[in-house]
Amino acid sequence: ALPISVRVTNRLSPSWRPPAGLGYPKLLLQRNPPPRQVSAKQLATPTQHSGVEHFLQAVWRQRGVVAHLLLPFSCVYRLVAASRRLAYAVGLKPIQKVDALVLVVGNVIVGGAGKTPTVISIVKHLQARGLHVGVISRGYGRDSTATLEVTPTSLPQDVGDEPVLVQRSTGAPVVVGATRVRAAQTLLA
Repeated sequence: ALPISVRVTNRLSPSWRPPAGLGYPKLLLQRNPPPRQVSAKQLATPTQHSGVEHFLQAVWRQRGVVAHLLLPFSCVYRLVAASRRLAYAVGLKPIQKVDALVLVVGNVIVGGAGKTPTVISIVKHLQARGLHVGVISRGYGRDSTATLEVTPTSLPQDVGDEPVLVQRSTGAPVVVGATRVRAAQTLLA
């Protein structure tokens, strides 16, 4: 069977919390107890974000006057993104491939779209069918930019809180890295 790589492309909203009753942090600590003590509060507390990020997410959700004033920036971003896609399409930027089937879980909206629970569900679903699944992530909010394997004893500040949550809830190999291709290569090595 081919290994499958699932990646999280963006960060959930800092205000996102797992639905009540699911007991994510407590359940994870019970299923995969780490040799080092990591409190449920450490797992449940998202990585700190800047005030600017909180402000922009609030503006995005409210769609008020400030959001309309930021529209020109949105147009510039759209132009940059379109230029990047075009560069890949015409071969100016090389497309890098890995020797695995890749499934991308991404955002349609800013903030808490539920990517991490979606990744966890997909990984568990594929594992139940006997597939070998690995996850790569940039590890948003972590202190390092190194390519690192996430282990049951990894701390959120080292690899990001969501990769820790995914690894502990699924047991699947998870690698974080600033460069997704390098993270995928590390995962497949």
